[in-house]
Amino acid sequence: MLVGFTSCKSKLFAPPGNVDNTPRDTRAVAFLDQPLSTPAGPNLPPVVVSSDTRLFPYTFKSSLRSAIRVARVVKEAVDRNEMGIRWFVFGDDDTVFVVDNLVEVLSKYDHDKWYYVGSSSESYEQNVKYSCLMRYGHLYGSDSRIWACLVELGVGLTHEPGFHQVDVRGNFFGMLTAQPLSPLLSLHHLDAMEPIFPNMDKTRALEHFFKAVTADSSRILLQTVCYENFNSLTVSVAWGYAIQVYEGNQLLPDLLSLPKTFSSWKRGTRVEANFMFNTREYPRNACERHSDGKCRRSDAIKHLKEIRVVSHKLELDIEQMMAPRQQCCEISASHDELMVVDDRKCGADELISMNV
Repeated sequence: MLVGFTSCKSKLFAPPGNVDNTPRDTRAVAFLDQPLSTPAGPNLPPVVVSSDTRLFPYTFKSSLRSAIRVARVVKEAVDRNEMGIRWFVFGDDDTVFVVDNLVEVLSKYDHDKWYYVGSSSESYEQNVKYSCLMRYGHLYGSDSRIWACLVELGVGLTHEPGFHQVDVRGNFFGMLTAQPLSPLLSLHHLDAMEPIFPNMDKTRALEHFFKAVTADSSRILLQTVCYENFNSLTVSVAWGYAIQVYEGNQLLPDLLSLPKTFSSWKRGTRVEANFMFNTREYPRNACERHSDGKCRRSDAIKHLKEIRVVSHKLELDIEQMMAPRQQCCEISASHDELMVVDDRKCGADELISMNV
């Protein structure tokens, strides 16, 4: 469990009072089950061994008592009495955060008020099942327990779509290429998915991904769609990750739904894959997924060797985050082997549509 204390897992808490308004930093603490066998390196956060939870009841069958420990860490983090804290950020050890985007999104909220910020699962079944410690021994996970405690305080969930619980398995391509219209904040369950880039292990793939995050975190994975009318092509860009080129004019609403490259979180023949978003079937025909020498292509795609995306660094302000709008793009007027895509802010009355 990693806890971040920020003054500027997918749950954030704003503690009233006790705030110094000047610092702009993020501190981290790693809560572990037991002491490290070797000392932590100088670049790692302080390590704290979490308290014994054996006295707390846990009656949920076929699960692990570690869920109690993770929930207990919330109290232990607050009990550290760190000064100048605006927000507490909690995440499991298989979660990555885009910290700059977190800071920007949290700036929308008044940290002196009670906020519980996060998002629900992508899986319908998980939301139904898991939608403190002494009174809630029958609950399975830490999320359920923390939520139960906050409900007793009268605090509801403030939904931010940039948090991703990732209650799916397998190939995450379909979810990363259709990111919600919101800054990317977190990705959970990274151990359950395949590497997000081909021909790399999971660690190298994430390191490669964060090169783009470092360059422009606000724009990362932001989807833009262009129509090239001369050759009748549709281009979808998930900035910093993937570019997809389609023959013909594809309807924009169809491209905003998620290609189902992934499978449900639970395994088994009786498991139904019900998700909390619109999906579209990933093409079974290999030629509809990628190009190779056996697939028939139009000359405009057949001759294409490079696609270059250009953009200005995206600086989001509060107004843009409160009323987000899709970005626009346009394709170079003439291209043969090189296509240039200009990714930019939409004009006041500009439409993202094909010319028919």
